[in-house]
Amino acid sequence: DQGVNNFESAPIIQRVNASRLRTADGLTILLFGLIDGRRTSENGFPNE
Repeated sequence: DQGVNNFESAPIIQRVNASRLRTADGLTILLFGLIDGRRTSENGFPNE
């Protein structure tokens, strides 16, 4: 059973590819698994 890690970071400045994002503070965020499209949209992220 895997837990969920929550963290706060600087704004996302670049989408590198479908599973990798880059933030203004230099972090690279890797996305794994299914993404809840409704929640993502509600949090202000575009569908692209």
